[in-house]
This record gives sequence, structure tokens and C-alpha cells, in this order.
Amino acid sequence: MNFNDILAGLGYTPNDALVDQAKRILSNADLDDAKISHILALNEKLKVFSGFVAMSNSEDVFKIKCESASKEDKDGFNDLVKEWASKYRFKVKKLDGKETYYVLGWE
Repeated sequence: MNFNDILAGLGYTPNDALVDQAKRILSNADLDDAKISHILALNEKLKVFSGFVAMSNSEDVFKIKCESASKEDKDGFNDLVKEWASKYRFKVKKLDGKETYYVLGWE
């Protein structure tokens, strides 16, 4: 999968800086095309909970984030992320006090 397709699948307009960051993220997490496909599919599924997958501004990782204030959306979001991570064997880290996870790689 090419970097422009990955960025477009996450809602970004590709440019050199974003492509460079995507390269670093994929290298750091050792993600192949199959794993990227699972991340892009998750991005679509999260929309129902006001969630999305994006590239972190502070670290070279993908972040999974929920922007809803609704407890039901947050609960559904967290359940979906946990089930997804377990099913596809992703290593994720939940940030304290936030509905945000970092994708650290996979098992």
C-alpha cells in the first residue's frame, strides 16, 4: 500500500511532511499492508462513535481517538478498540484520562 493511499484513508491530504511521518510510524510499529488495512477499516468503524484514527502530533504513532462527550459513545468506542486490538493482535496504550489510544505495534 502506498503512503498517499494510507494518508487519504485517514482523511489527510498527502504532502511530503505527512508522507515522512507516515514512513516513520510504519517503521516504528513494524506494520505491513495487512495491518494497515485493519487500521483503515477501524477508522471507518469508529465514525459511529465520533472516533477516528490519526497520526499523533507529539509522537510517531497512530492514535485512536474519540471526540464524543456521550458516555454511550465513549463506552462503545472503548469496547470497539479493545475488541479490535485483541482480534488483530495490536499493541495499544490508553492515555490516562482520555479516550485516546496509541498503536504501538502488534504481537
